[in-house]
Amino acid sequence: MDRIKDKLPAPVIHHALQIMESLRVKMLYAQNFKQDSPLSNLILTPHHKLLLPEFGQIEIKLRPLEKALYYLFLDHPDGIFISSLSDYRQELYAIYSRLSNTGMLQEMKGRIDDMTNALNNSASEKISRIKRVFEEAI
Repeated sequence: MDRIKDKLPAPVIHHALQIMESLRVKMLYAQNFKQDSPLSNLILTPHHKLLLPEFGQIEIKLRPLEKALYYLFLDHPDGIFISSLSDYRQELYAIYSRLSNTGMLQEMKGRIDDMTNALNNSASEKISRIKRVFEEAI
């Protein structure tokens, strides 16, 4: 760096560093949208673990309520509108009952009711967290 300082004026060096930093930021931004990684198969174990075999058997660790919502969407590959989640309340409750080991049925029912309430953003929060967990895992 000292050799460069001796040969080039400081403003030129500063400008070059700004350009390089700008390019670095643009490359990092573009990498977030680039999908280099192939889609991985998803393994659902009998113990309700979510594993990604193409990523070295990485386990996707979700809370039972998030996992129940994820399983519900897996069971409906055509998709579900968040505003229609209340139509799937019983199915979601059945999935959640299998995944949760709390045994507190009223509390579990309340959580499902909150998540399926179209006026509540609980489902959107769960979906955001599920996405974040997948992104952080891979």
